[in-house]
Order: sequence, then structure tokens, then C-alpha cells
Amino acid sequence: MRIFRRAVAGRGHGFADKEGGAALLSALVVAAVVGFLAVSMMDRGQLAIRRTMNMIENDQAVLVADALEVWAAGVLAVDIGKNHEDSLRDPWAQELVPPFSLTGYKTETRIEDWQGRLNLNNLLAANDELRQFSRSVLRRLLDGLDLDPELAARIVAPEIKANTPDTGASGGGAAFLPGVRPLVSVTQLRLAPGVDADTYDRLRPYVAVLPLPSQLNVNTAPPRLLAALAPELTVAKMRRLRADPDPVFFGKVEDFLARPEVGGAAIPAFFLTVESRFFMVYSTVSVHHRRHVRRTLLQRSAAGCTTIHRSYGF
Repeated sequence: MRIFRRAVAGRGHGFADKEGGAALLSALVVAAVVGFLAVSMMDRGQLAIRRTMNMIENDQAVLVADALEVWAAGVLAVDIGKNHEDSLRDPWAQELVPPFSLTGYKTETRIEDWQGRLNLNNLLAANDELRQFSRSVLRRLLDGLDLDPELAARIVAPEIKANTPDTGASGGGAAFLPGVRPLVSVTQLRLAPGVDADTYDRLRPYVAVLPLPSQLNVNTAPPRLLAALAPELTVAKMRRLRADPDPVFFGKVEDFLARPEVGGAAIPAFFLTVESRFFMVYSTVSVHHRRHVRRTLLQRSAAGCTTIHRSYGF
């Protein structure tokens, strides 16, 4: 009997140990699941908070870029009241420091005269003289950049063909050839046959796309583009006009044409100007590891500045 009781007692302890182990294991599993769910919920909460903060910061960056754009337009509007010519010595062409600052935000703004570039839409102008001379300038520019001058004959071909005249940015189509559509962005150059990435990168700093035929500002055009105005002009001669410490700027087109560096070259005065209407504002707002980049084309008049278009980047 004693032996039997001991055996029964030993078997009871075994069952109790097994039941206790199973309960402990179940408790550990439940604790692990609860811990995993808690961590997952915390992660999701942190992601939602970070996502919301990103949206808020992006919205704030857009508002800051809006303010920079308005401020830049004001700088241009003030300048037009001070003088009747635009040059690289004007306040808008200098390093611009916004009149405000925001903690955690870094801002950069610069203004470029886009009439200091060759307007590709001049190649579609209804005025035959302007169209032909612009094409000649483009050919010489391409040649000076060691690119194929024959690109000038087809550089707008992929995008300008249309069945009806443009009635948008060209102001009703009257300023351009009927049956063709003006370009709206310099990036459309990439669609032209023969314009690869290298050609585009080399040509891009010298060309613009404006909503109307335009003149070239001799005070802001780079020496390479000025040299393309006539076969006898050289980049070295045009660089002398911009040489420090006393760069030469002009109050009248006739002053430019009379310069010894120009040497009486046959350049039609109607193609040139010393006043500009179109300016590109480059605004960058940086916050943490993100950047909001905006490019705004403004058209300036005595009444103020009008936004032609905006583009965005990162």
C-alpha cells in the first residue's frame, strides 16, 4: 500500500508540473503577442505623426516659396521705376537676401533675365526677318558650342506642328505662324531629332521659351550668345565687355552697336534691346532633408508682374 501511495503521489506531482508549465508557456505567448501588438501600434502611430509632420512642413515650404515669389516680383517692380534699362548691375541681378527668416528653413532666391537668352519661339514668329535672323543666331550658337548647326532647322519640329493656330500663351496666335504651336518649355528640346542629353545640357543655358517673340537684351546675354549675333564677332571680344572691374552696360542699343568690339557688324537693331519684360525666379526652400524648388516665369510691365507659368522640382 505504501508503495502504491508513493507511486500515486509521484504521478500527481508530475501532472501538476506539466499543467504549471503549460500555463506559464501560455502566459508567455500572450505576453509576446500583446507586446508585439503594442510595438506595432506605436510604430504606426509614429509613422502617422511623421507623415502628418511631412505634410505640414511641405505646406509651409510652399507658403514660404509663395512669399519668395511675391517678394522677387516686388524687387522687379521697384527696379522698373528706377531706370529704363536692365543689366547685371541691377539689384535683381545681385545676391538676394529675403527680408524674413524662419527657424529650421533655409531659403535661396535668384532672378535671371530670360531675355538674356535666345527665345526659341522666335523661330516661329510671323515676322520673317525675326524668324530668319533668329535661326541664323541659333546656327552660329550651335557651331560655337561644337554642336551640329543643322539642328537649327529641326530643333522645334517635333512639337510645333498642329492643325490649328495656338490660342493660348501666344496671345491668340497672331504673333506666330498660323498652323503651328509655340513651345511651352525648354525641355521640349529633348524631343527634337539629334538632341541627346549632352546636346541639351550644352544648349540649355543659352535658350529660353517665352510666350511671345522677344528681343535679346545685350546687357544680360552671355558672351557666347552675343558672339553668335554675327560671324565676325568672337567670344573673346564679347567677354571684354563683361570684364571686371569695369563691365560695360548700355543705355541704348545704338551704344552697343557702336562699340569697337562689335566693329560695325550687320546686326539688325530690331533684334536687340536693353529693357526686359520676362524674368525667371528660382526659389529653393530647404527643411530638414527635403527641398522644395520652384521656377516661376514672370512678365513685368509698368503695372507690375504677371505669372506666366510655374514648374516644380526637388
